[in-house]
Amino acid sequence: LTQPSVVMFYYLKLLCFPFNLNIDPDIVWVKSIGDLAFWLGVVAIVGFLFFTSRFFKSRLFLFFALWYLIVLTPSSSIVTLLDLAAEHRTYLASFGIFVLMATGLHALAGLIFKSPAKQHSFIICVLIFALTANGLLTLRRNTVWANELDLWQDTLKKSPGKVRPLVNLGRAYTIIGDD
Repeated sequence: LTQPSVVMFYYLKLLCFPFNLNIDPDIVWVKSIGDLAFWLGVVAIVGFLFFTSRFFKSRLFLFFALWYLIVLTPSSSIVTLLDLAAEHRTYLASFGIFVLMATGLHALAGLIFKSPAKQHSFIICVLIFALTANGLLTLRRNTVWANELDLWQDTLKKSPGKVRPLVNLGRAYTIIGDD
């Protein structure tokens, strides 16, 4: 019941805005079918599929939207795992979203500029900005993953109510000899 909102709100947020990443995110459990988070996730999934089928006239784009959802389904909903959300589940599924984003960027360039040369320049500028921003975010995140102590300190700061970051931080302190 938790997964519709995780798939549509948490994973899509990470794919579009990959900052403030957390190895053990605080995801609130949805415990009943009447929970608002469940229904917001379901409505978001239906809206996403409807928008994709209407905005992109080709069925191919609906396929890419379905690709995202279907590839995530086994790892986030069918097979029971200990984590409600884990970024690595989106690696293969992200292909569908990135195709939709690239197509949307092309359509936006066509709406803003009439000249193909200006459209091309706009797309190149947006892609250079995205590449630079994601590269800088990756370098910054690599400093967190540089050692176990920094990783679990960052995780505990972002998820203070969870036990696993606390246990793993204690283990990291033990390994470096700081009892």
